Amino acid sequence: MISRIIEWCAHNRFLVFTGVLLLTLAGIWSMGHIPLDALPDISDVQVIIHTNWEGEPPTSSKTKSPTQSSLLCWLRRG
Repeated sequence: MISRIIEWCAHNRFLVFTGVLLLTLAGIWSMGHIPLDALPDISDVQVIIHTNWEGEPPTSSKTKSPTQSSLLCWLRRG
């Protein structure tokens, strides 16, 4: 089987050369047009689940602590 493939390639050098050239040009073209992420995101996957229950206290997104309020005022003045 392999010997027949080698014989075919030896008899059809132009077709083999043309095929290799086309594949090489297609690879060069695709490298220029396919977006690659140079810095992949390797951080852990995080899922935040918030469930409501009876008697739930207000969440931190609805209320601010005195420290957060003072920092926000300082940032607005600066």
